[in-house]
Amino acid sequence: MPKNKRLSEIGRRMLLQAKTDMLTAEIAHVSLFPDQDVEAVRSAIRRLCGQPPHYLHLKPEPLDARRCYYRLTPRGAKQLGVSPKYATPLKRLGRVKRYALAFFMHAQRPGERTYFNPRDFPEEFPLRGHRLPRHPFYLERSGEKLRIGVILVDHNAHIRRVVQKTLNPLGRFLRQGWFDSYIRNEQFVVAILTSTEYRKSEIRRHLVRAIQEHFGYPLLRLRPDLKDRLPLKLNVQIIPRLADVIAFEPLKEPDR
Repeated sequence: MPKNKRLSEIGRRMLLQAKTDMLTAEIAHVSLFPDQDVEAVRSAIRRLCGQPPHYLHLKPEPLDARRCYYRLTPRGAKQLGVSPKYATPLKRLGRVKRYALAFFMHAQRPGERTYFNPRDFPEEFPLRGHRLPRHPFYLERSGEKLRIGVILVDHNAHIRRVVQKTLNPLGRFLRQGWFDSYIRNEQFVVAILTSTEYRKSEIRRHLVRAIQEHFGYPLLRLRPDLKDRLPLKLNVQIIPRLADVIAFEPLKEPDR
């Protein structure tokens, strides 16, 4: 790729996905190349990578024992006009989180979910100087209904730990009233991304019980007509092959 050649729009979108969450061939195939075969994806990635060891805009890194993801190189970060910090390999927890987010946002319902920052709409969400939890928010189109959601990633911690990590931000939301209108209209989603059917059922079972125990009254205040179900939508979602990413520990390079 000549140095003075500008990136195509699809190439720029691939770099942005590598920056925002994670770029893999399978996720890019669904989200960015829906009408083409997988070889078109691989070809586009090869052009953005160039020839090793002198990578151009993207560089492969191990994701699990069989797959890789593609991170920005310093040149790729410069191309986007972002900090060189985006051109560093992800650590284990970062790989797990970014893979789960990328699959959830781009591959499961492509085109229907977008990231969202409530701080960009202070009139709608008067945070009054409070800090939001460090979990990403998103918008989701479901038929004619637009929902707001918050995403938590299960790193294979104890189920009680996952439930507590979910209750903490939810308690803040209810105390501050930031999303009351969306909860009242059943337009607020708590999405938890996990790795197995067993963990999905256990997280959901324990979480429903804990929400009813800790927040039953404030939720009933918002929706007094609902006595047998929650106005919150809980989406405990299995991310395919997330367990492989969680279990993977790349070999360390020997000291030189």
